[in-house]
Amino acid sequence: MKHINKVTVGDSDQLAHVTKLAYKFAKEYCGSNPDLSSVDRVLKLCVETGVVLFTSQGFIAGIPINQFTNTGLTMVEFAWYSEDRSGLKLLREFEKASEELGCTEIHMTTLKQNPLADKILGRLQYNAFQTTWIKQIGET
Repeated sequence: MKHINKVTVGDSDQLAHVTKLAYKFAKEYCGSNPDLSSVDRVLKLCVETGVVLFTSQGFIAGIPINQFTNTGLTMVEFAWYSEDRSGLKLLREFEKASEELGCTEIHMTTLKQNPLADKILGRLQYNAFQTTWIKQIGET
């Protein structure tokens, strides 16, 4: 069983590890080479205001927000990635951490290239809620 760790504020080694995993995730699934400083900035925000959990080869990150669709706090997941079959365990710990932060709802996103994630979330009583459409704007 994979050990789950929580990135703590100020731990640059933990943050660097997760940043590398996030970069790999973006490159593998999104076909892009994200700017590492941008990835680092988003993860720092998650560490400071939300939660970032990780294993040796997986992570999940999100922040709590107020949303008009929920009267309580909603944990919004930014990324969920695993190479070591720790994905389900990461998700379960993310749910616990979200509840500890006072969240009453979790919003997860999945990629079209990964239908297995949809099946897992469905089995765990997550409901499909919306479709996200992305358009690149500005500099191309």
